[in-house]
Formats: sequence, C-alpha cells, structure tokens
Amino acid sequence: CQGLVQFLPPTHSTDEPKNGYLIPESFAIQATANAHDIEDSKFQEDLREKLAPYAVDGRYDLAVRSSCTLEDNYLSSMAGHYSSYLGIMSFDEVLENIKKIIAGVERETAEHGKMGIVIQQRVNADYSGVLFSSDPISYSKKQIIVTYTCGTGEKLVSGKTAGTDVVISIEDEQYIIDGTIESQLQERLISLVEKSKHLEMLLKYPLDIEWAVKESKVYFLQCRPLTSITAIPSTVCAVKKEDITHLPAQLVSHDKIKLRLMAQKYGIYISDAYVYIRNSYS
Repeated sequence: CQGLVQFLPPTHSTDEPKNGYLIPESFAIQATANAHDIEDSKFQEDLREKLAPYAVDGRYDLAVRSSCTLEDNYLSSMAGHYSSYLGIMSFDEVLENIKKIIAGVERETAEHGKMGIVIQQRVNADYSGVLFSSDPISYSKKQIIVTYTCGTGEKLVSGKTAGTDVVISIEDEQYIIDGTIESQLQERLISLVEKSKHLEMLLKYPLDIEWAVKESKVYFLQCRPLTSITAIPSTVCAVKKEDITHLPAQLVSHDKIKLRLMAQKYGIYISDAYVYIRNSYS
C-alpha cells in the first residue's frame, strides 16, 4: 500500500469518556490530494474491514468528515469550507463521499493542500453546534460563545442555517448563561463549557469546537485552534491615525487609544505611543 492513503488508529468508544471527553467511535484516513487512491482494491478491502463494526444490515450510520491540511491550524481556519456527509450509507456511498471530499481540496484551493478524512459513528443528536472557548471578538477568556441547533449540526456548521447564540460568562468561578433556555439543555451546555475550558487550559490555546448532545451525554466531534485569536502576531506597533488596521479591533476602542487618535485627528500635540501586543498563543 506504499504511496496510497493510510488508516490512522481508531478510537474505541464504549460510550465512556476518554480522559474526561466523550468522542464518537471513529478512525481517520491519512491526508491525500489524489482521489484516485480511493480506487485501489487494497484500500477498499481495508476500508471495508474498518467499517465492519459499524455495519447494520450491510449499511453504515456515519459522519464522513473533511479534515484538510490547510485548516485546523493556528494561523488560518477554513472550518465549514469543505463538505462532510452524514447519514445511513452503503459501502459504495461511503467511497463516493470520500472521493467527493478529497476532490473538494482541488476545486476550492490552488494551494498544496491535502485532504484527510475522519469517519465517525454518527451521533443522532438532540442538540448540536459550535463553541468558542474564548470570545473571538473581545478575546475575553471569561466569555464563551455557543451556537446550537436542534438535531445534527451539519447545516449549521456549513452556514446553510442559523442557530441560536448563547453567551456564557464566568463570574466568581460560576458559569452564567445570558438568557433563558430549557433547564435540561442548560445543564448540558454548562457541562460542555466546563469541559471545553479545561481542554483550553490543557492545550494552552482557545478552541473552536463542534459538539453534540444525545440525552445526558455530551460528545466532542471536532476541535481546532480559534484562529481569530491564535493568528494575531506578537508585535510592537505605533498608534497612528493613518493606519490602525494592524491593531486588534478591541484595542482601537480602548480609551487611551481613542484619545491619541482624536488628538492626532485635530492636530493636538501628544507624545508618540506604541502598543506592545503579546499573544502567548502565537
């Protein structure tokens, strides 16, 4: 099988959390840019063997997810840019979906990207959505942004439908939900946020997380760096009205910055000022 895509070790889930995190049983196909690799008979034989535990009457209830080498890194995010497929599939449909996902990296970008595939047992979720473990606008670590929808979340992640946004704040080590939601969902969201903040602390960078809730269980489906924060470079920059695009947005509205920009605008003498930006995530 030299030169062809390889299978990465599976997770073996018995619906018990691993290291505190519940992940659907899954395995991965190593990244490739060549959809023709999927036609190889040895690959297909190995894939059929990997899929055997998921089979019910010769069909598979799966999530076939894209994982491109051009996304899920500290500097750029293309979350939702590539297709994923969820549902009950035959073996031929699994193959076809894999090929369509790999072909997508050729259509969508001229860069030298490769496409990996994550195949998961589908969670028939009561609720699902995305979570930012820190606020992507204010960069506050004490605010978590959750967007959720009923059922599975592929349309939400792809941008085809809007979900419900919830802001959860940390006050005196308590999680406070802004707004009123159904009590059972509130309990699940608090559990989700607690685990997400713990994961942020372990990995040492803010996270963009896809998740699902089924009954009392909270599943983590995918996780990547929150690039609106991690992509900000550490630097020293001058405060000048001619160009403030290099300043993070929330700094431009800071009183001391606004005062200096106003003085410059009206020709009032004021000493030079510089902003030192240190991003420990970069």
